[in-house]
Amino acid sequence: MPFSEAAGAQIRVVQASWLDLMASVELSGARPTEVSRVLKVDKTLAWKLSRFASEQEVGKAFRHLPGDAGVEIMFDAVSEHGGDSEKIQSVRTAVTELRAFVKAHAGDRRTFEAMVHSNQPKGQSEVEDRKQLYRASSAIWSVRALTQMLTIVLRPSESKPGMIDVVQLGGLVELERLRSEVPWIVRRLRASNDNDSDQYSIKREPLDSSLASEIPAPLFLPYCSSPTPRLRQFTDENGWVYDELEPGPVGRKGATTCILGEKHIAVLPAEWSEENTAGRYSMTVRTPVQSAMFDLLVHKDLTRFDDAEMVTFGLLEGRPTAGGGTRHSQPLYDPEPARKLGSPALVQSARHGWYAGMVEDAVRRAGWGGLDNFRGYRMDVDYPAIPCDLTMVCQINRG
Repeated sequence: MPFSEAAGAQIRVVQASWLDLMASVELSGARPTEVSRVLKVDKTLAWKLSRFASEQEVGKAFRHLPGDAGVEIMFDAVSEHGGDSEKIQSVRTAVTELRAFVKAHAGDRRTFEAMVHSNQPKGQSEVEDRKQLYRASSAIWSVRALTQMLTIVLRPSESKPGMIDVVQLGGLVELERLRSEVPWIVRRLRASNDNDSDQYSIKREPLDSSLASEIPAPLFLPYCSSPTPRLRQFTDENGWVYDELEPGPVGRKGATTCILGEKHIAVLPAEWSEENTAGRYSMTVRTPVQSAMFDLLVHKDLTRFDDAEMVTFGLLEGRPTAGGGTRHSQPLYDPEPARKLGSPALVQSARHGWYAGMVEDAVRRAGWGGLDNFRGYRMDVDYPAIPCDLTMVCQINRG
């Protein structure tokens, strides 16, 4: 494994174990000031660990990791607050292994930081522009949300060799309406080949069947807000299936979290062909959201699938294809490797402490065990420029 990947994997293990520990004391996603108040620790120490856990760029994350004394102070504080001793030990072990890695490869922190420093993220000015677009779009369309998320889990099909079964989770977190009469598309779904000329039929099985007789859309009820979101489902002439949230109350008191979860049986080909040279998986973002998170988890037996690349396409313009569908215009940014979540995948999220448990729950309900057999990739964007497609691409080797 290249040094940069190995360093990222080590840091990701510490971040994931720390997020699990915070979730165990109900401080997942808490502000540093709240962590400081509840655990009775120094505000600067709480701020450093919060920044460490939430930072995506490896070099920046490592800069915020406190020294051994600071980490032990936090362990003592969490323990006094009723933290799980096994989770504390898990973090301690991960930190120890990270420090050993730093010593072996760099000798000291400063050299390590220089070694892992990579390309700078998108400029802060662009993020501010996208934030302004978010504010304007939410005012115009009278809707906004904290997060749009999508998780796609791929495994060789048990029922049809050469095909792939898929677990798909997706939806909107804390959707707010600014006008009560506004309905909103939560998700749309279709599967097709490289050139969009052939569409694959989708056999859909809800992960949570408790509402199947009442609501056609596959709500993953344990992770939705209460009262139950009201959805309707329809299909257009091009084969797209839409799940639409009905109008509802406005403002924070009417905020709705709507998560859909289902398993698709033998829905996509697993082997290379002239029409299937890569697996392409997209999250269409048309809702003004503060963040978008897209995870792709690939089973270890899909050995011909390369590591995922991520690319963002604008949807203001689509061009026709020979098969009668549409294709994207040029990417908004050059493709780049997706953020690796490791193997097995560590899917913890600093924004949503319940997310990792939801993914584990979904995979178990699908009958696939846990995440031990899956490698993971993440695309995480603040204030995505809508409308856009956030796309993960895995090239398929001929073998």
